[in-house]
Amino acid sequence: MLHRPDVIRSAICSRRAPVLVLAAVVLCLSPSPVSTQEALGPAAEALSSRLTSPGRELTTAIPLRFEDDLRRFYRARDYAPVWLSSTGRGGRLDEFLAALRSAELDGLNSEEYGVAEGSWVFASPGALSPTARAQLELHLSDGFLRLAHDLARGRIDPRSLPGEWSSEREPFDAFAILTHAAEMRSVSATLTRLRPSHAQYLGLRKALESLREAGEWTWVPAGGTLRAGDSGRRVVSLRARLAQSGDLTDLGGGSADPALFDPWLEGAVRDFQRRHGLEPDGMVGAETLRELNVSASERALQVVANMERWRWLPTDLGERRVIVNVPDFSVTVEGADATALRWRAVVGRLERETPTFSSAIEWFSIAPFWNVPANLARKDILPNVREDSLYLDRVGMTVIDLRTGEVVDESSIDWATISDDDFLALHRLRQDPGPLNSLGDLKIAFPNPYTVFLHDTPAQNLFDVPSRAFSSGCVRVEQSFELLQWLLDGDPEWTPERITEVIAGGEERTSRIQEPVPIHVLYLTALVEEDGRVGFRPDVYGLDDALEQALMSAMKVESVMAEPTLGSCS
Repeated sequence: MLHRPDVIRSAICSRRAPVLVLAAVVLCLSPSPVSTQEALGPAAEALSSRLTSPGRELTTAIPLRFEDDLRRFYRARDYAPVWLSSTGRGGRLDEFLAALRSAELDGLNSEEYGVAEGSWVFASPGALSPTARAQLELHLSDGFLRLAHDLARGRIDPRSLPGEWSSEREPFDAFAILTHAAEMRSVSATLTRLRPSHAQYLGLRKALESLREAGEWTWVPAGGTLRAGDSGRRVVSLRARLAQSGDLTDLGGGSADPALFDPWLEGAVRDFQRRHGLEPDGMVGAETLRELNVSASERALQVVANMERWRWLPTDLGERRVIVNVPDFSVTVEGADATALRWRAVVGRLERETPTFSSAIEWFSIAPFWNVPANLARKDILPNVREDSLYLDRVGMTVIDLRTGEVVDESSIDWATISDDDFLALHRLRQDPGPLNSLGDLKIAFPNPYTVFLHDTPAQNLFDVPSRAFSSGCVRVEQSFELLQWLLDGDPEWTPERITEVIAGGEERTSRIQEPVPIHVLYLTALVEEDGRVGFRPDVYGLDDALEQALMSAMKVESVMAEPTLGSCS
């Protein structure tokens, strides 16, 4: 994440998106006004003329992003204007201009949509030539579609940013959306249905407004670790900083001495740490101090980036759904008629990142074998085997002949001379079910090109660590069988008693989920907590910077999409 407020402000202020300026319209004013009845007919005629000339490109002051869609749309309505009524500013135009002004609440910039609210909106359209009216009409429709697109699909194509959203994106139907706005006679209703409706997005929208109104927070000077019982000017600054962000309130008392680090202030520090994904030890060390000194404007930009990520997701997330949030190290299940449940998770470490995408959970295995993928065998297992001849026995692994599927006596392999390539060309490694199995007692699977899945783990101690990026890309779930019971939704075939029986038997059993459940693996570093306040999480894979820079730039980032790491994981 960027930590240069001056650069941020400079980049935003210096951006010059195309705007429809008053001078361009004034040049097109006719010398004498025409009647309302005469003006509307020629305007439609001018639209027809501009849009139907064979082989002609529209020459306008501002390039039209949705030119083909506009041709189709106006042809379908016999070139009747949408925005300019016979009496001047139509209701739709007022709604559109209001939507542009409120676009800032969605982290968008109204200046990017080719329409500036100038004096022309107060003038009578009858004072404009038909050509000027046609040009204005086209710019308004194109500007509306630009806003609708960015609200529904986002400003940035995530495939241009390494490590970001990798699933196919839903197409943007410009014709249908503009038709809806024209027929429903409500621009605001059309735009509202395009905006992500998830409570997290709407909560971030409110948080963005609050952050922009907050001003800048008090800087806490550097120094040694602050803890309960300390006193001094740094404590005064800490107290002011936590009061500004709402972590420290006047309710409940506290010391009358603002320079004393009292228990009340210690509790506020713990709340701040929990809200930022830190170990809530109540002490202000280097990590906590760094998060305290991130400015409100930088947090606002972080919220904007995460609102953009929500716009990349499918419109329909599913009535029952599983959401994995990588930076939050969590798995959450949401349903229409149930309270959301959340479990701690372990995700991929930095060099083996968990990818972000959407899929649907289709099947599960109890007491699973783990067929070690070739890339992990090469990196993690084979080096240990060459150093320790008993390694495979100690971790419960066997060698399988790829041609016959039979178990191979590992002592028959000359580990000192066989290369990794030669071994993997003929064999694979498999870990048997049991207490040593890296997948634990459960694997929950869904189609994806990365062979990523959710699973149990014998290393339950890892869930007690605040930052849990330890896996090879798959997601380990703390209470995986509680998640399975939620997915099964009362399936009579898989009772808790039968599940226990299968685990005890030590033989793998695989079954399908009767109703596949959508799963969305996300990367959200800003989120709304249970109490409604905004929380932030460490940017574990360092993805925020590139996205924030792309959002600040009028140019889209042209980066090569990162190649997926194929192969299973643990």
